Amino acid sequence: MLKNIATFFFIIIFFWVFSYFYWEDFFSNLEKKQDIIKQERIISGKLEGFSLDKIRKLEKTEFYYTPSKEVLGNIVHKINKAKESVYIEVYMLTERKIKLALFNAKKRWVDVKIILEHSPYLAKSINAKYFKEYEENWINIVWSNAKNYTLNHSKIILIDNLELIISTGNFTASNFKYNRDLFIFSKDINIVSAFSEIFEKDFIWEKVTFYDDNLVISPEYSRLKIENLIDSAKENIKIYIPYLKDKRVLNLLEKKAKNKVKIEIIMSDFGYKEYIENNIINNISVLKINKKLKMHSKAVLVDNKYLFLWSENFSASSLDENREMWIIIKNKEIIKKFNILFNSDK
Repeated sequence: MLKNIATFFFIIIFFWVFSYFYWEDFFSNLEKKQDIIKQERIISGKLEGFSLDKIRKLEKTEFYYTPSKEVLGNIVHKINKAKESVYIEVYMLTERKIKLALFNAKKRWVDVKIILEHSPYLAKSINAKYFKEYEENWINIVWSNAKNYTLNHSKIILIDNLELIISTGNFTASNFKYNRDLFIFSKDINIVSAFSEIFEKDFIWEKVTFYDDNLVISPEYSRLKIENLIDSAKENIKIYIPYLKDKRVLNLLEKKAKNKVKIEIIMSDFGYKEYIENNIINNISVLKINKKLKMHSKAVLVDNKYLFLWSENFSASSLDENREMWIIIKNKEIIKKFNILFNSDK
């Protein structure tokens, strides 16, 4: 009898002590969850009211493309000149010159932080090797959070929280030597601030609850915006994409083509073959890139007014499951450069 009473009181005291030490954390986590729900409702309301008229022209923003030694040199130069911080969120980070520039930046006491995808498709071991090497050089590196998204397919660099580099390609040697990939370098205060906030939350594995009219974030709300963009087309659509597998996007493109919208798509060789074999549509002009380049760009230009540039492929997993970051450009000079490049690749 006494043993039963002693056991009972022990259990009561244990739970009392447990609750004493963790009660504050419980309410803190509950408050965070409530805040996330509140922010998601706000974002949902903004998405319902989204239109392309709200896209603003970004200040101090430039367009580049690869293959190009100059683009690689520009990135390395900016890392070498960094005074306070270099933040990178990327699928793969193996380029030697960029790696050495990051090591040197750390030696200058620059705050270097990296979010790296743990398991790239068909190359699951490669990032583990480089993760260890960055760690050994005292760089603050973390794996991306698989609970918030399936794969982290983003490709961004933030320099001193003053400049953003966003790319359609990874920071690998092949990207700069062989790939057709697109880059945006921007010092627009609002856009840099937005990406900085997203990076900070991704780095500590917090769920992102952020909205900006000029951004498209997956898996939060990319599908709605890209479908909105395509559906808005009145005259023409130009697309760079390695392959096209998402049925909803494909159906929407077919619908626009039937409504006399001129659609041109440049794909990779394998994407082109796969598309032609499965989707013979006379109203859409589908071409494979005409040079000895690896087609890796992802971009959509609508009515020569709005350019979507991003890390994302047209597949259900990319749109609905992965961490992807897009930027929407409304800039005549950049769109002119894009058109010249696009036409040269036909």
